[in-house]
Amino acid sequence: AVVNVFDDASGIDTSSAEAYFIIEDDTISAAAHLQEYMSGWRLTIPSAGDISPGDSLSLTVNMCDNAEICPPNCSRRTITFWIEPNFPCSLSTNPFTPNGDGFNDEVMFYYPRPLTNRVELCIYDLGGREMFCREILPGSIKDMKWNGTRNGKKLPAGTYLYTITNKDGMLCSGTITIAR
Repeated sequence: AVVNVFDDASGIDTSSAEAYFIIEDDTISAAAHLQEYMSGWRLTIPSAGDISPGDSLSLTVNMCDNAEICPPNCSRRTITFWIEPNFPCSLSTNPFTPNGDGFNDEVMFYYPRPLTNRVELCIYDLGGREMFCREILPGSIKDMKWNGTRNGKKLPAGTYLYTITNKDGMLCSGTITIAR
């Protein structure tokens, strides 16, 4: 994380810089590196080793000014964020049974970084003909599903190929089976 700190009147007391992460109820100290930046300071906080994908955490930064006449003015700021998980390629169920009974009627495709990756999901028959293709925007969880249809018509039972690609190329590929 990077925080820019300015105090045009009295400057910043660089010895007062303190930063820490809170993950759930655990507090993790963070080394705060200060560099002069424009008319203030840039506080760089490297990631702590105990932070993992999927964690929800807060970063708190404390800083005081360099007041000479009155007591220092100190400020504490906290930002809360979530570290996106990096899912492996997988399917929610295989085979799946799109028969309308409410159980395994759709298959969910999981792939790395679904909240930031814009991908294309395509389904092919074993002859390589495209049966279904959809762009999935970052964070669009509902679009990560397929119900076994092509243009609204049920596809026959069998094995199909799938690919999930992003701008950098193939992320995932495999087979999915429709059982009717």
